[in-house]
Amino acid sequence: MLFENRNRRLWRSFLVSIFSFVLLAAGCTPDDTQQPIGTPSPGSGTNVPAFEQVVAFASVTVGVVRQRRLSRVVVIPSHMVLPAGETAVFSAVGYDSQGAAVPPQEVESRWRMLDPQAGAVTRTGVFRSGFRRGVYNQAVMVTVSQEVDGRLVEIQALASVSIIRPLSEQDISRVQVLPSEL
Repeated sequence: MLFENRNRRLWRSFLVSIFSFVLLAAGCTPDDTQQPIGTPSPGSGTNVPAFEQVVAFASVTVGVVRQRRLSRVVVIPSHMVLPAGETAVFSAVGYDSQGAAVPPQEVESRWRMLDPQAGAVTRTGVFRSGFRRGVYNQAVMVTVSQEVDGRLVEIQALASVSIIRPLSEQDISRVQVLPSEL
């Protein structure tokens, strides 16, 4: 009998702990005005804990996290300045309607040139500038696509390129500020 009562008390303590955890996870806070469960009742004169009846309901809803829908794309850099014949990399970042970045694993980016005189770009954004100097506005385009609820969402963005003369031995290759500290 003693063993059975002890097991019941342990079982109740376990259930109360689990229930408390669920309530805290759901954002519920305990009422500080009530006597804690499992403590002796005031004036009972005994050291035997008096358990109060707990009546409560909790519901837990497990749902699918909705995928954030792509709403705009930013090209980095939006205007690239390169010497003729040099290589650099473009990047694209997609954002949802709340302004949060969409994880890159949820989107696919494809790059292409709109003005072939500016240079060439691979499908992954590696750009090699052409040899004709000049400013090429909106010469590079990226198409970012995302599949949401079985539908394909595509957004395009443009980048510009400025091609300057190739670097030579007489160009400045290093700048030093003296004194380095004040």
